[in-house]
Amino acid sequence: RRSSFVRSRAGNPVNFRTMDSILIIDRELGFMWALAQQLQARGIVVIPSSSVGEAKKVLAAVRPHLSLIIINCRCRGVCGFAQQLRKKYFALRTIGIVSRRFRCRECARYLMATLNDPEDRHPERVAKCAELVSILVAHKPLLQ
Repeated sequence: RRSSFVRSRAGNPVNFRTMDSILIIDRELGFMWALAQQLQARGIVVIPSSSVGEAKKVLAAVRPHLSLIIINCRCRGVCGFAQQLRKKYFALRTIGIVSRRFRCRECARYLMATLNDPEDRHPERVAKCAELVSILVAHKPLLQ
């Protein structure tokens, strides 16, 4: 039997089915984990994944209530997967990870915001990204 509960870093149970969660799909593990730590410190449940296949397995196991996804469109299959998720989770919002050299045309109209790819090396980058994400998670769409 699958459990929807996990333990947070503080040891408290986290229920993915009742709490708003965000999914991050990115191959840049350092950025993804640093952002996840910042968001978890702000009380946001984060599901990190390095591929669509991994994300599908985790989502099937924990069946979360997703409110936001952060995707790097350079990850194979992520744009189509994000579109499927937007159909399943009606009010799902999407943030895209983009770079100066790459902007996804397939997802552009669905992106609520963008984060700069690793060429942005400013020390405050992760904290600023976490602030943006926490604002978007706190703001509930009217149609939810």
